Amino acid sequence: MLSSAGRFLMPRHSIIWRIIWRIWRVIIWRVAVLAGAALSLTCGQLLHLPEREAAPNYDCSVPGCACVAGFADCDGDLANGCEVKLAALANDPLHCGGCDNACASGVCLGGQCGCASKSWPMAAPGMADGAAKLDLVFALRSLTMIDPGGKPVGFDLDEQCTGCACPQAPSKDVCIQGRGKNIDDKTADGIDNAAAGVMPLALAATGDQGGIDALSSDAGKGEWSLLVRVRDYNGEPNDPEVRVAVYAARAFSGDPCNPGGAPQWKGDDRWPVRSDSLKGTPTAGAPKSCGDSLGQSFDAPRFEDAHAFVSGGVLTATWPDEVAFYLAGSSQALRIELHQAAVTATLDHDATGHWHLGGGVVGGGWPERAVFRSLGAVRIGGKPLCTDDAAYPALKDLLCGSEDVRTDKGGPTSLCDAISFAFSFEGKAARLGSVVVPEALGPPCPAPIDPSNDSCTN
Repeated sequence: MLSSAGRFLMPRHSIIWRIIWRIWRVIIWRVAVLAGAALSLTCGQLLHLPEREAAPNYDCSVPGCACVAGFADCDGDLANGCEVKLAALANDPLHCGGCDNACASGVCLGGQCGCASKSWPMAAPGMADGAAKLDLVFALRSLTMIDPGGKPVGFDLDEQCTGCACPQAPSKDVCIQGRGKNIDDKTADGIDNAAAGVMPLALAATGDQGGIDALSSDAGKGEWSLLVRVRDYNGEPNDPEVRVAVYAARAFSGDPCNPGGAPQWKGDDRWPVRSDSLKGTPTAGAPKSCGDSLGQSFDAPRFEDAHAFVSGGVLTATWPDEVAFYLAGSSQALRIELHQAAVTATLDHDATGHWHLGGGVVGGGWPERAVFRSLGAVRIGGKPLCTDDAAYPALKDLLCGSEDVRTDKGGPTSLCDAISFAFSFEGKAARLGSVVVPEALGPPCPAPIDPSNDSCTN
């Protein structure tokens, strides 16, 4: 049949038309089936359904097939099926409890991301000693208790996850913190540094209004410093045993080596060392010449770790019993005595051969008894701070309310008896100068009102 345009038209009920219609009906039906299956299958599963039915640890009795309980397909490879046991990922920080669950903290416990624990490094096994035996001295030039991100610096002293969200069994506190005041002394990686919030207020109460920033600035000007000496060092990134001592330094200009001068921080500054940083008793009087040790020896420090080490370029020294130094503000030097203490810092040198300590951290617990001894040595306007002073009760309440660690193992029913304390620092190459005897403090408070005889339980 021809149309008016002269074109051939296929009859509606011709055999060819019926065949074409049947083909389209099959296609439409198949598309509908596949569309319904797609509600439970991904494209990859649709394309590889036969392979999945034969793959290990796949259960294809459910729509679309799925990994059997306790297994996961982490590599997407059909050849090995669901190749991973979820139980094996329970403590994997890269795949914590699942294929794509990486823990930013680097800690995975029981399939849940946990808190990192910031501690000092351990010595690497098999380190060679080396032939060189360097004797290096560094002077603290700056310090801070807060990192650039606004978080306290330091270490996880009690190895507990208090103060941060993590799956570990609730904190299991090693002691009752802050005399029951529920202080928050922890960062997300478990760092203990309650002193970061205490020291600015404590310094202000004892006459130093500038806080930690002023202390740092004063160190840079040469008003005070902390000296770190590293002996028997092989000069390499790894050294299994070095000796590390710390000395408290007086004002730079008070050493005969530097009459009226200021530190240049070029590696040759000679710093005066407090006599109470050394063993023995000094002879009376001031040093008579540059390098005068007043009968004491720089090789007999009171605070030394004879088994410190360097691993991966990081120096680590610890003092389980005691290490002490002074933070010297504008009005006085506040003695800080730490127990269970450590210092870490990166050892490096520049093109001129001058060594320096970078990213240093000092941390430990400031015991209650040492805190009160320090208060007993405070002088405000030349007068001792006594317990009947108007400012004393608030200062005592602040310090006692900040105790968050113990000097021993303690237990959940024990009161904390120390304030966690830490600061970071930068150290520049320096030299030991002369020994200087600290000035007498003057008369203390009468015994009944002397802070040295006080405690948080009184």
